[in-house]
Amino acid sequence: MALSLNAVKLLDLIEAIEMRSLEWGFTDGFLSESEVLALARSVVAAGNASAADDAIEELIAARVVFELHSPGSEIRLRSRFGEMMRLAAANRQLFPNKPWQGAPHLVSDFRVDRRPRRFPRRDRLPEAILTDHAAILASTPLRRDLFRSLTALPDMKLAAFQERAAVRLTVPTDDGGTIVTAGTGSGKTIAFYLPAMIRIG
Repeated sequence: MALSLNAVKLLDLIEAIEMRSLEWGFTDGFLSESEVLALARSVVAAGNASAADDAIEELIAARVVFELHSPGSEIRLRSRFGEMMRLAAANRQLFPNKPWQGAPHLVSDFRVDRRPRRFPRRDRLPEAILTDHAAILASTPLRRDLFRSLTALPDMKLAAFQERAAVRLTVPTDDGGTIVTAGTGSGKTIAFYLPAMIRIG
């Protein structure tokens, strides 16, 4: 799920605040709903309260920010990054017939680093990709038509990693799996479903 620019800016701010605690090994931190709303208002156009709410809801819907509910208190929020660090630090080693509460932690110490998100440049036109890799992506009329249908969105362009994934995954191989990695909202879903659908043909 591609995130809007406002949502990405808001997520960066949330994670930057969480890093203040994570750098010191404290993983139970969170932001209150009012704090996140104030951050959201700082990244949208002045006076556009609905856009601030939309950015928060977008992050929650994409599951990159989690709502933490506790009776009688304001909703708290934590990023997926912050939650992953909390879960990793809280992991315990389990032994048969022993209570988990007294089990030793699997992670005794950690260092965490957070860097600004980078997004791959989407500059490859679908028709150019189809022409360059016709033997694979358009080996049958059905495959050609599937590719064109799946990339028929207005102004759609693909990133180089999406092109490589489409070519690599369209051809069946026996040499194991393929891992596609990219940042949140970079287009990993397209990199998967495009070759998966083309292989139907």
